[in-house]
Parts: sequence; structure tokens; C-alpha cells
Amino acid sequence: MVACRAGARGDLEFGQECVEASQCQSHVCLMSGPGAEKGVCAQPCEDGKDCPEGWSCTGLTQKGELVCQEGPATPFGM
Repeated sequence: MVACRAGARGDLEFGQECVEASQCQSHVCLMSGPGAEKGVCAQPCEDGKDCPEGWSCTGLTQKGELVCQEGPATPFGM
């Protein structure tokens, strides 16, 4: 997963499809991998309690910040 942060905050809410971070209220667009054309607006988190059901606190931004990612936790997440 690749996450980006850039520009002013947008109107898209958590879980909505995005192309860049500036479109998301959270300012985080979590891409499915390098070269991905679309992603999903994510939200910062400190542990799994910060994420909705079906999501885990395991995505990483380019700054090393944890964000909610759809699916089960990975070894480095919570």
C-alpha cells in the first residue's frame, strides 16, 4: 500500500474512492500499490480501535504514519 498527503483538504469522506490525497477530508488517499490509478480515502489511526469494522490500523503513509486499511491487520500494524 502507498499513501500520499498533498494540497488542501477535499470533500471525499473515509472509504470513498480517490485519485489524490487533496480530494480527501482526511488528506490521505491510500493507493493499492505503486502505479495504482485509484485509491480510497483513509483516516489516521493509532490502533485498531480507531478504524471501522472490516478495517485495520496497518496502512502506512510515505511519512510512516499509520492509517486505516481495509482488511485484516498485517504484522507491523495493530
